[in-house]
Amino acid sequence: MRPIEVAAGAPLCLAHTDVGRVEAILARLRPGGEVDLRGTRLSADLLRRVLGGVRSEGTPVLGDANFTEAVFADDADFGRTVFKGATRFHGARFERTAHFDEAVFEGDVTDFRVARLRQAAFRWARFDADVDFSDAVFHGATVFADAEFQGAARFAGARFRPNPGQPTTVSFTGAAFAGVADFGRVWASDRVGVDFTGASFASADQVGPLGAERVVVDRVVFGAAVTVELLATAVSCVRTVFEQGVTLRLRYARANLERASFAGPSSVIGDESGADTAFDPLPTARELDFDSGALADLVRRDRSDRPERLWAPSVTSLRGVDLTKLTVSDADLSRAAFAGASNIDKLRIEGRSRFARSPGHRVLSLRSRRQLLAEEVAWRVTRRRGAAWRKRAEEIGDELRPPSPEALATLYRSLRKAQEDSKNEPGAADFYYGEMEMRRHAPSTLFGERVILTLYWLVSGYGLRATRALLSLAVTVALAAVALHRFGFAAPGLGFGASAVYTTGAAVSLEPKLFGTVVLTWPGELVRILVRLCGPLFLGLALISVRNRVKR
Repeated sequence: MRPIEVAAGAPLCLAHTDVGRVEAILARLRPGGEVDLRGTRLSADLLRRVLGGVRSEGTPVLGDANFTEAVFADDADFGRTVFKGATRFHGARFERTAHFDEAVFEGDVTDFRVARLRQAAFRWARFDADVDFSDAVFHGATVFADAEFQGAARFAGARFRPNPGQPTTVSFTGAAFAGVADFGRVWASDRVGVDFTGASFASADQVGPLGAERVVVDRVVFGAAVTVELLATAVSCVRTVFEQGVTLRLRYARANLERASFAGPSSVIGDESGADTAFDPLPTARELDFDSGALADLVRRDRSDRPERLWAPSVTSLRGVDLTKLTVSDADLSRAAFAGASNIDKLRIEGRSRFARSPGHRVLSLRSRRQLLAEEVAWRVTRRRGAAWRKRAEEIGDELRPPSPEALATLYRSLRKAQEDSKNEPGAADFYYGEMEMRRHAPSTLFGERVILTLYWLVSGYGLRATRALLSLAVTVALAAVALHRFGFAAPGLGFGASAVYTTGAAVSLEPKLFGTVVLTWPGELVRILVRLCGPLFLGLALISVRNRVKR
């Protein structure tokens, strides 16, 4: 369709038309005609009359539409408008709401770069070609729910800001991205969350780096191998499907990966600040446009170069996840729930990933600390194990549902194998300790087995506490020396020192002739036999404990 002309060869341009001629110009509008409103300040009434002039069967239809640097003083309602040609809102400013619900953009160019939009709504909008929102600024609730992006969707450098004093959500729920989805260095101010629930990314290989207080990626389907880079305080990937795998690079976030599907080789990586990382450099407060809040505090402290592991993300749940193809690197697993996950023994744990630590308790005057699962902490709190365990539960979060000791023993056994396969013997030793602890406390454990396990724990910490084994040896030697001094020697007159030397030698020596012709009473012989049995046993347990701690 030919453009509507004001003068020969000149397309319609209200920005440069006298007020007296506006009525005549609007009367000449036709569906599909070109409209040039560059730099025009549009009231709601004027916009309504422009769109009314291009209606076809009740639907506004525009050809090439140029709204570059236009100012929309009132609510701008482009709902159900069809843009058939090149559409340009470059640098446009929407001072009130911007409604594009069910709008259709059919042209090869859709340009919203550097635009400033308030309460923008693109529900069920369809973009048949590339659309560019680079460096645009969105104020207030922004909705792209169920929008269709057939070409590239570019939001690089966009900013999302909240309504003053109110939490705000940027919604891409149910949106479909068929091509490139460029969210590079998109920053949302504090109190702003970005929600992609139910969206689909058919071929995007990169999403982010994107920063927001919270990012929700629940039930999203990624059709291609993708790298997702997020800076946030909370990330939710519940039931997310990664059909070809994912590299999920996180900073600060507590990430919930419950029932996520990792069909291809995947990794969850903590992104440390430094050269060549996703968030290098970190955004400034000016970029993020916030002064307070959880995310603001983290970024501010992170930029201060304090020696803290602020950057390390925390995985809070792996329930229901098949871990066969997953690698976790440089992440905090101290809050992670593993119950219900499958193929835990195939999980690869690398870098500076860490688990929860026991609060430390005294056994025979020795403090014993180890790595453990958050679910064990929750279980011990249910047994009222004291203030130290309750404090640790508060640190990692008390919302976990404690599994049974039998289930915990299975989890520890699988994680032990995973650590052994990664050649991390000290880590495997801690999980072996946890497995034995759960077996000892399990109601299904037989009484005789529980007694053996309790003795094994008491004298050597399941063969993992060298100091406890040596202390057990020392106590055995001391008690045996007292016994021999009182009734063990046939010849009277031997002092306690001689008894101590004799029992020590019996504990560590295999050659009794070293002790000469000392004659023992029959109770003394029983004591000597006991010492000869326990001494090598405790020494062996001590050596095994040391080996388990230093072996790689």
